[in-house]
Amino acid sequence: MELRHLRYFTKVAELLSFVRAAEALGIAQPPLSMQIKQLEAELNVQLFDRRTRSIQLTIAGQTFLQEARAILLHVDQATRATQKVDQGYVGRLTLGIHNSFANTHLPGLVAQFHRQFPDVQLEFREVTVAQELELLQNHQIDVVFHRSATVYQNEKNFNYLPLIEEDFVLVLHEHHPLAVRATVPLAALKDEFLILPDLDLLPFIVK
Repeated sequence: MELRHLRYFTKVAELLSFVRAAEALGIAQPPLSMQIKQLEAELNVQLFDRRTRSIQLTIAGQTFLQEARAILLHVDQATRATQKVDQGYVGRLTLGIHNSFANTHLPGLVAQFHRQFPDVQLEFREVTVAQELELLQNHQIDVVFHRSATVYQNEKNFNYLPLIEEDFVLVLHEHHPLAVRATVPLAALKDEFLILPDLDLLPFIVK
C-alpha cells in the first residue's frame, strides 16, 4: 500500500464518483478504478458498494476513510514540520553576545526575530572576543554580535553581515584642547592616554 492509494481512495470516497475523482486527480478513470481494486484486494475488504449507479462506501470503507484521512493529515503535518526545520523556522539558535550590545540593540532585534520566527528558541551566551571565535568554530554558538568585522575579515569559514552603523563618542575634559572640535580624527589621539575597558572584554579589536 502506498500513499497514492490512500489519496486516490479518499478522493473517490469524498466525491462518490470515479469519473469526478479521476478528473480532480488529473488521471484517467480506468487506472484509478484499477488502483482502488488493488487496494481492496490488499485489504481483503470491499470499500465501495458498486451495485447502484451511484457508488457508496461500505461500513468497512467508512472506517478506512477515517483512518486514511488521519494518515494523510499526519503525513502532511510531518512534511510541513520537516520543511520548517530545514528552512530554519523551527529549532534553537544560540547567540553569543557582549554586554554593550545586549544593553542597546539586542532587545529590539530579539523582538523582531520572535515575530518572524515564533517557533525558534533563542539561547543567549555571554562571551568575550577571545572566546567567540573558538565557540563558533566548535559550533557551540551559531551567531555572535560584534561591533567590528575586523576579527573576521581573514576567516574564510565565517560570514559577517553589517546590521547597524554607530559613531564613536570621545569624552574629554572641557578644557582639553580637542574639546572645541565637533569631530576628532583618530590620529589626533595617538599621544593621548585613553581609558578603555579590558581588551578581553572590549567587543572589537583595537590596533
